[in-house]
Amino acid sequence: MGIGIPELLLLVFLAILLLGARRIPELGASLGKALREFRKAKKEVEDKKASDDSKKDFDENA
Repeated sequence: MGIGIPELLLLVFLAILLLGARRIPELGASLGKALREFRKAKKEVEDKKASDDSKKDFDENA
């Protein structure tokens, strides 16, 4: 069960009511920046894990 159009419109309406129309773009920019930082950190962790795994495999074969 996902969010449909009526629910999405209700959420947008509530956000405008609570935050005001001027703060919505700021909120969107902040959310976008936070998501980029999260993805960057996740990628760094995955890269480090892959690097550690390949070093472990190399050490086991040596």
